[in-house]
Amino acid sequence: MHTSFGRIAIVLLALGLVSGCNRHVDSLDPVRELPTPLEAPFGLSVTIGNQSATLSWEMTNVSGVAYYRIYSADSIDGEFVVRDTSAAPSRTLSNLLYNREYFFKVAAVRTGGAEGLRSTAVSVRIPAVAIVINDNQEFTRSRSVRVGLNAGSGASEFQISEDSVFASAPIQNFATSAQFELSEGDGTKRVYARFYYNDGSRTSFAIFDAITLDTRAQITAFTFAPTTTMQTGDVITFTLTAGESKGNATATFAGAPDINLYDDGLSPDATAGDGVYTGRWTIPVGVAASSAEVDGKFTDAAGNSAILAKAPVLLTIHPTPQAVSIVSTVALSTYQIEVIWSQATASNFMSYRLYRAATANVTTSSELLATLPSRSTVLYTDTALNADTKYFYRVYVVDSFGVSAGSNVDSARTLVNTAPVPVTLAGTLSTDSSTFKLSWTQSGEVDFASYRLYRKASPGVTTADQLVAIINSAGTDTINDFVSGPATVYYKIFVFDRHGLSAGSNEIQLTK
Repeated sequence: MHTSFGRIAIVLLALGLVSGCNRHVDSLDPVRELPTPLEAPFGLSVTIGNQSATLSWEMTNVSGVAYYRIYSADSIDGEFVVRDTSAAPSRTLSNLLYNREYFFKVAAVRTGGAEGLRSTAVSVRIPAVAIVINDNQEFTRSRSVRVGLNAGSGASEFQISEDSVFASAPIQNFATSAQFELSEGDGTKRVYARFYYNDGSRTSFAIFDAITLDTRAQITAFTFAPTTTMQTGDVITFTLTAGESKGNATATFAGAPDINLYDDGLSPDATAGDGVYTGRWTIPVGVAASSAEVDGKFTDAAGNSAILAKAPVLLTIHPTPQAVSIVSTVALSTYQIEVIWSQATASNFMSYRLYRAATANVTTSSELLATLPSRSTVLYTDTALNADTKYFYRVYVVDSFGVSAGSNVDSARTLVNTAPVPVTLAGTLSTDSSTFKLSWTQSGEVDFASYRLYRKASPGVTTADQLVAIINSAGTDTINDFVSGPATVYYKIFVFDRHGLSAGSNEIQLTK
């Protein structure tokens, strides 16, 4: 039933529309008028920041203003698009590009979203601003410095000051550089700059550079160690305390060049960059000093020179004497080596010291063969050596201070040992028949040690039989032997060399 009624109503409505019904129905709502548009913000200004711009504006009547829309464009005739919004009559826009021109407009917006009139456009170009003191020098010893100013295009005025709020800093016509007087007192000085532009904008962020004012240098301590008498090859450590790093420090004394010291923490209680300068110097050949004053010099990074400092003790260096050279090392026999060297030239010569070793590492800790006090003695024969053995030699020149210098190392090998050549033995009975007179040919062995005469009552004499005599002289060739025993005696004489080898002569028989 309800469905039929609905269909009838729709049909009647349709008929009424077709028949062009003239019925007028009055609205029950009152007539609504469109709101008055919000006025345009005025006094739009811009302050330049570090790749940023801060926009500020005013409104005569803020009633009904919910927020503001900020528009930007690349040109005055370009399309302005919404860049940001702000609840307050100012806004800082970040991430702006250097040397690119931006145009901005601002419009107020009602709560319902209706936007008012847009402000007059303002433009801004973010300059790549900077200041540089004394061409980026780190130090200065003068309070008067030159400040280079880079403000980009359109700069008209500037201020510089050590005060970041520029209190009492005069506004000056823009120039690319300006002289500036730093405040008194050594230390790091920070100089700030503010730039003003033809379009009315100015920089608001901190543009600054820093430089260290350093008007004096000083040395608070200067020493060297060890302080004992030294010689060529010794190492001296110099230490200079200045209290500031990055300077130049040297140590010097008469007869030596300047020795550079470095602020690198070499002293035991120092760390790098602490103003303690050290240097390790090895005394070279030819440098000598006798109770010499040692001076420390220091110039800081700003160019200030400190008053010369003298070490509290004097320096004595005994120079190493000129070394001699071994000119020949020759094996004379199985047990002898002859060493010859050049003559020493040291004015305070005291002696030669000849050392020997089994290896080429011959030092003053090796075996000392001889101490020779005569400058003209330049030859020495080493004896009692082993056969077929290599020996190494070095000669040290020693001066009156006990300072020595070693020669080159040279060597030789003793000759290979062979058994001695036997001699020929002969003998006769004395006229009184009390003794046998024995004689033999002389040995020519270079390494001769002795003759040894043996006897027994039967043939076949050896070194195990009775030893009659030991004759140490190779020049001796006769001996008398008193025999009270058997009527017949057999003799044999042996030649021994220094290495224990021996050779027996012919065997003879003598009868009373």
